Amino acid sequence: MVTDEALLRELADKDDWIGASKLAKTFGVTTRTLRSYVRRINGSSKSKVIDSSHRGYRLVCPPNSLLFSKQTTPTSSVPEGQDARVSHLFAQLLTLEQGAGIYELADSLCVADSTIMSDLQHAREMARAFNLTLTRQRDIVRLEGTERSKRRLISHLMTEQGDLGFVSLTSQLLQKKSYSTLQLNALIAKALEDEGLYASDYGLRNIALHLSIMLNRISQGRTVSELVDTQGLEESAAWRAAHSITITAISQCDMPIPKNELHYLALIVSVNSHEGYGTRSSIDTAKAYLNEADLHATRQAVHALEQAYGLEQFGDDFIARLAIHVHSLVLRAKGGSYLPNPLAEKTKASYPLIYDMSVFLANKLSDFFDIKVNEDEIAFLAFHIGGHFENVFIDQDIVTVSVLHMGYNDLHVTLIERLQKMFGDAIIIARVDSVARVDSALLRSDIVVTPLPLQVPLAERVVVVSPLVSDDDLDAIRRAVDSVRSKKQALRAVSALRQFIRPELFRRNCYAKTHYELIELLCDDCKEKGLCDSDFREAVLERERLSSTAFGGMCAAPHSVRLFARESFLYLVVNDRPLKWGNQKANIILLIGTSGDDRDSFKVAYEELLVVLAESYAADLAKCTTYGAFVDQLENAIMIEHDFAP
Repeated sequence: MVTDEALLRELADKDDWIGASKLAKTFGVTTRTLRSYVRRINGSSKSKVIDSSHRGYRLVCPPNSLLFSKQTTPTSSVPEGQDARVSHLFAQLLTLEQGAGIYELADSLCVADSTIMSDLQHAREMARAFNLTLTRQRDIVRLEGTERSKRRLISHLMTEQGDLGFVSLTSQLLQKKSYSTLQLNALIAKALEDEGLYASDYGLRNIALHLSIMLNRISQGRTVSELVDTQGLEESAAWRAAHSITITAISQCDMPIPKNELHYLALIVSVNSHEGYGTRSSIDTAKAYLNEADLHATRQAVHALEQAYGLEQFGDDFIARLAIHVHSLVLRAKGGSYLPNPLAEKTKASYPLIYDMSVFLANKLSDFFDIKVNEDEIAFLAFHIGGHFENVFIDQDIVTVSVLHMGYNDLHVTLIERLQKMFGDAIIIARVDSVARVDSALLRSDIVVTPLPLQVPLAERVVVVSPLVSDDDLDAIRRAVDSVRSKKQALRAVSALRQFIRPELFRRNCYAKTHYELIELLCDDCKEKGLCDSDFREAVLERERLSSTAFGGMCAAPHSVRLFARESFLYLVVNDRPLKWGNQKANIILLIGTSGDDRDSFKVAYEELLVVLAESYAADLAKCTTYGAFVDQLENAIMIEHDFAP
């Protein structure tokens, strides 16, 4: 592979002219690519570094540390990897109406002609997804399509760069650098606030992204000519906020903003913000903003979620907050302007059960409104569901605590009050007694808090505290409670897993041509074993089509979003060779079937199993050759995950 330093060292070792063809052959590149490297190296130095003639190339100055450390550093890095090169190609084609030459593009990327042809094919496929066409006439390539489609492509390219890429590209788009990214966000947030609107960080980022693109394209004389449906928009707060934003932008950038552009920006603002309702929403407040269809669809979807997962009924506050989000989601989906969610993959991997519920919810909303909900938006639904459970979750792993005392000035009463204030319903004060009178051999409690050291064989932990309980004493009690709770969770998970993982549902090296065929094979086997009915297979395939169930790089957990199984089960397949599963690969496949009779215990097993499989234990589990070895390894992993050595 050719690099600037390798090229310079080759010329330095020869210390004479080297023919262009010979040098190109040495590095396995074309002479055109070699010319590009020489041109860039010379351009990055104040004086010529490499001389060229019909005799080839030679080094002008002797090699030294300065030459290899500073002169070889180009003023701009060359994109590496196909994705980066394709982004570079689009950046060129989006700004050059007359198109770009293939060989010039190859030179600018320092790649061979064959590589640029492969990159263009990849770019052509990506362009097609945005209703754009890559055309070629002789050696000139052009990107053709509507201005709105081009802006959607720009938005995609920018959001794919990640946070640092967004900041960098946004700054580049504002050619006159009138705003920094922070100033741009502040300008938008102020305009929204003045109109009583609120946008999350992601919504604010999306508006800033579209504003940056708009200003850049207008500065190049490229405006949106297509009409945008703005019925009722011109009387809205979003319209007024967009107008305020453009007034400030015009004063800074000195460019007129056509009305079509204002319409477009107002639409972007409307789908990325909502009216501020304070910290809690009510159905009455939501009705002032939403139509009945939004509320009805949200209620129906949430009710179906409750039935499918055996959940307690969601309250009106949750329905209202979710309905407001659904209203904006529908607008975004119908306008093709989804919110990018950089936490989507992390949410899917870290909270698999919550994410699965959001997939179910998205499917119901898709059917009701006839829209497509992508994985970024599914993750936003998961935020709502996960936030709800954070607020209403009732702890099943309650810790029992016995408090022993010396009977001095009722100091233990103060301790009990502080413990109840610290832990609330997470603990139960099982016994309060004198340390002098209690028989510690018969004392049965998870934790014993005592002013004197005691042997309590039936207790998990004994915490010795001073009569005047200090903050350090309270920290010790807190650590003990956390430890006992964690162990309870681990034992409960292990018990649940033993209930649902059975020897007859464990298979080694079970393969199929595609992951869909493997799902069909496993579901048919479950039907023969009497675990499910014939419609279970289609339900699992339906869920898989919505969003891949692969996770963690080695695992997949196909399942139904409805309760079709006659009894709950976990069907395990462990393969030596990975099977392609959507955009990932899987060695461990876990077919999940649920029934309504044992939802609680099954949920515990399901959540714990997916957490362990998503961690570093998956590689070792994939090496297990028998059912017994897999279950032992799995239980050990769960105990380790909860800080208990097996």
